[in-house]
Amino acid sequence: MSTLSRNAPLRVTSGMSLSRDEFLAIEHLMREDRGKKRGVGKLFRAERSRQAATLAAEIAQKFASGQAVDVTGTPSMTGPHAPLNSGDAGPLLMGIRNEFIGTYMRRAIAADEFWNRLFFRPVPVSGSYYQYTFPETAPYPERHLRGQPPVSGSFRYIGNRLDVYAYAVRVHAHTDDVDDDQTGSVWANAQRAGANFGSLKERLAIQLLTGTTDLRLLPTIPLCADGAALFSETDGEGEDRFGVQGGNVIKIGTDPDANDIREFITKHLPATFRRFKDTEKEPLFDPNEINAGVALVHGPELEEEMRKALNQRRIFEAVDAGTSNAAAAAPSNIVIDSQMKVETFNTQRIEDKSIYAILVSPQIERPGIWGDRRPLYEVPATEQVSDTVRDTLEAYLQFRCRVLAGYHLPYQIIEGRPEAA
Repeated sequence: MSTLSRNAPLRVTSGMSLSRDEFLAIEHLMREDRGKKRGVGKLFRAERSRQAATLAAEIAQKFASGQAVDVTGTPSMTGPHAPLNSGDAGPLLMGIRNEFIGTYMRRAIAADEFWNRLFFRPVPVSGSYYQYTFPETAPYPERHLRGQPPVSGSFRYIGNRLDVYAYAVRVHAHTDDVDDDQTGSVWANAQRAGANFGSLKERLAIQLLTGTTDLRLLPTIPLCADGAALFSETDGEGEDRFGVQGGNVIKIGTDPDANDIREFITKHLPATFRRFKDTEKEPLFDPNEINAGVALVHGPELEEEMRKALNQRRIFEAVDAGTSNAAAAAPSNIVIDSQMKVETFNTQRIEDKSIYAILVSPQIERPGIWGDRRPLYEVPATEQVSDTVRDTLEAYLQFRCRVLAGYHLPYQIIEGRPEAA
């Protein structure tokens, strides 16, 4: 098996099959990692992969984290969706393709690092939908009375279904536009399209987080495995979700400020997670899973107050000179002094003042589910294969994928929700 690793020298070995896009991904990473570029140019001569775009993203993501990457035995793609090669594409579509893939990978790798780690659990998908089941909590042992059989417990299984949807974009250019282009706008358009496609997972994650309607993405917001929305005070049967009044929703005031955010982080959030119960009415989390820290996803409406809550060393209060607290020291920042592990993700895709808190422990199941039914692939339209292109000289590349995105059981995520004024 041939492997590549950021921590080992790059070299070409016998049997290695490396695509052009895998090379571009690795070359980009090596350029960022100054002083470690060793013989990368030799890899360009390797044979092109038939499912290059998806493999490139996987290769680059693993390579960036220092993992060894298997680059042998790449699968083939045949039929009407066979990728381009330099013989039938010409410089026009190859240029569009390279610009699209390069920016797609950079955007996808950056977005996927966060959402794969904290929100989505990957699952295998082999059809137009994904059906999954899981058991409720296993029974706990009880005192065994002499002469009596042990107390027995039964498992109840919960099921859910998520549908697969296709997403696509078409990037086209007229040959005369390419000839006359003096500003690079044709290639810039391909770069923007690649970056936009690379944000697909982030856009779907935000739609699932906020529950907003966007027919360009999910046509309907699915329910979680317990029959309720992602954030709900009750489950699908009308009971307190996870055994706690208020479920996985915490009210944080009508217009949250730094004090509200600090109280949410240090008081309400950990206490609520610790009160969550499984279906046997026992604590749902090991204390170490909560102590591992939390990630806060929010929008720019809370940027200033979030910075104050997390970074301001001293919280100053107005004092009355005629009282005994006039000479008192300003109170400290409890978030900093408590050494709580908090990371933030500020995205302009969230337009209100809600806060979405996710436990970061890798021992905890993720709240979302992601499946690649058919990873990113390309469909070219050139003069060689299309009468329309021969008539109009308007060649294009169509990029498409089929994926599913939905919910599991959201016990590891809580919404800090502003109260209605």
